[in-house]
Amino acid sequence: MENLDNAINSLSDQQKKYDIALHFTGNDQDKAKRMVSNSYFDLVAVKGSFSSSSLYGAFIIFFNVEYAKVEHTVFVVSPDYQLQSLVIKNDWKSLEKEILNSRTSSAASRINADFSDKFKKGFSLSLGRDFARYLGKSDMTQVTHMIQRFMQESTELKRIEVSVEIQNMSSLQLELESLTSVKISGKLNARKKAEEAEAEQNQPADTDPVAGKDGVRLVILSTVVLSPIKGKYISNVAPGDKIMVSMIETTPQVIEIAKAFNAYDSESKKISSIPARVKSIEYIDGIGYKIFAVIAKGIIAKIIEEETSIKVALDPATVLINEDESDKGGIGIPIIIGLTAAIVMLILFVIVVVL
Repeated sequence: MENLDNAINSLSDQQKKYDIALHFTGNDQDKAKRMVSNSYFDLVAVKGSFSSSSLYGAFIIFFNVEYAKVEHTVFVVSPDYQLQSLVIKNDWKSLEKEILNSRTSSAASRINADFSDKFKKGFSLSLGRDFARYLGKSDMTQVTHMIQRFMQESTELKRIEVSVEIQNMSSLQLELESLTSVKISGKLNARKKAEEAEAEQNQPADTDPVAGKDGVRLVILSTVVLSPIKGKYISNVAPGDKIMVSMIETTPQVIEIAKAFNAYDSESKKISSIPARVKSIEYIDGIGYKIFAVIAKGIIAKIIEEETSIKVALDPATVLINEDESDKGGIGIPIIIGLTAAIVMLILFVIVVVL
């Protein structure tokens, strides 16, 4: 199934985005999910240009409105008046590229870092809170005035004219799409590998499937689907059985898997049940049945079922095949009985004739 292959191949990329979003949201899973889906923005890209009697410039200030602080800045400053041609209404990614290209030819490029440093370190907590409040209200007059005043007080420039535009964005976008920001992805990967190595050392040899180990890409919390009439008692379920499961997580990765099985309703945002082949099943006193079932290559459903007398729904395709095979086997029984009766009658007839 091509859709399923595409969904599985995108899991690593989605997981990377989710891990980064978790980092920037303080492990808030709801915010992280929304950040990955581009419905939660914690940053504002403050795009601007300025001019004075001796210098011209353009900038982007990436301001975190959640923590009221400057996360990152990029500046270009030069005596070249052509910098005024940079269009700050453009998307922040386009403007960032233009600023970098302008830096290359700038005669005063050495002061770019000074301007960036002043903005990143000079915004006090109280100043940051005021700035965040004005950004929240989209009060461009106050935003522009604060930047203009800060530049005049932190540099020797006077009579500065400033123009500003703002654009909402997220820390995830800054991490993945900015050409100038310091990346945290490498640190996250190193930390994740260290945690996995430590967990591997502390776990027994018969450990449960873990994402990122032995070809497992994703472990999804799920439940079994019940079928009181045609189902199979959970105590009789064995490895190899194909059962119906419901994924109870709603991460972007899980939704992609559900879509690949045509098991996601985009209107109600509900996930339907899907088939999975039982990899292992174990009864644990005080807990119930622990089941691991393979949804697709590298995708495992983890199920904890406390009830011990329920009937589990089997994959309808499997049930249909079994019923067909039973029907085929049943056709031969009347024939066998008929042949047996005929043989008995023949034997009796021979005996009567002989006697």
